[in-house]
Amino acid sequence: MQGRSTYPLSLYGSPPLIGLPRASTVETLNTHSNLRLENDGEIKFPSAETSVGGESQPLPKKQVETFSETEIHNNPVVIPTNHTGVPTSIVNLDYNGATRSATATLLQRDVTKIEMGLQSQLLLAPGMLGTLDFEVTNTRTEAIYHNIQVVDERRFLLRLNPQSIFLRSGEMAKVIVTVLIPNGTPLGTTDKITFTCHGGGTSSLSLNLKVISSTLVDGQDTTAPSVSWIFGSRCENVNVESSSCAERFWTLDITAQDWQTGILRLQTTPSGGLLYRNSYTVGSTEPLKATYIATCCEPKVAVTAFDVTGNQRSYNIDVRDLVLTEASIAAIVLGVLLLLLLIILLIWAIVWCCRRRQVSLDLPTYRSHSTRSME
Repeated sequence: MQGRSTYPLSLYGSPPLIGLPRASTVETLNTHSNLRLENDGEIKFPSAETSVGGESQPLPKKQVETFSETEIHNNPVVIPTNHTGVPTSIVNLDYNGATRSATATLLQRDVTKIEMGLQSQLLLAPGMLGTLDFEVTNTRTEAIYHNIQVVDERRFLLRLNPQSIFLRSGEMAKVIVTVLIPNGTPLGTTDKITFTCHGGGTSSLSLNLKVISSTLVDGQDTTAPSVSWIFGSRCENVNVESSSCAERFWTLDITAQDWQTGILRLQTTPSGGLLYRNSYTVGSTEPLKATYIATCCEPKVAVTAFDVTGNQRSYNIDVRDLVLTEASIAAIVLGVLLLLLLIILLIWAIVWCCRRRQVSLDLPTYRSHSTRSME
């Protein structure tokens, strides 16, 4: 890759690399063993291969995979229907009247769940060193050993820690990916990074890393993302205090979107019932669609959406509340207008009937010739 041979000695927002202890420097550069530290303190980094002992050797790809854009197109990463691994067809099922066993089966996702950590840096300036936090959760009932692979298009990846993790049932672990934006990288450059866990299946999450001006890193977006929702099914005629509440489920269809820097994460509290209905890329401005499922014994949920710059919007939702959506308000207004029109027509009909009756009572009376003779 042109212009990718030298790492900067002074990184934006971080101490100079030359000032680090040599042991720390060697550990940091462990992902690319062919990196070499020159006598003048400058780090040399060959773009695709390096010369060792007079021979050209490819860079190792044990921890971090860095492919060119052409290679990615030729060898696409298999991404599931959404990053939780739940097929969209399952989420789109109608849960009205579903039995407890059938719906409980849907909630047992049996996948590895990957979410973006809130401290992740997806907006970086040239020369900046940033970190991407991935939260990996094992939602299965058994322990699983995971091998981790990371792929990017621009070769910004520097380090992956750890390379593999062992997770018990319900356990979550953080995986840190370190990226470095070379000096001279054009502003507006986007690097698509795909994080994949292999273990008991494959789960992936992709993100867009964007290169922006250093003056915009902290103040590019100050607007919170939008969040809208509608109930798919509710808990009508179900008492949440009764034992039968566990037999019924309610669903909430959620849409989150940020038109400036994109959605970083959508989360719910409780978190176990959140299922994604479309595949999405973190940092994309496309709408993120999800469905929340819970029993009628748990009628409340808090929904929060975060954008890439940390802005957030939250709602506390109770399935027992009467929520008027735009469609409901429009239907009510239309009904009121129709009722007023009906009242006006009724009043007009009454007035018209009264006037017609009055005209008929005022008709002249005619008497015959024989009647006048008798008088």
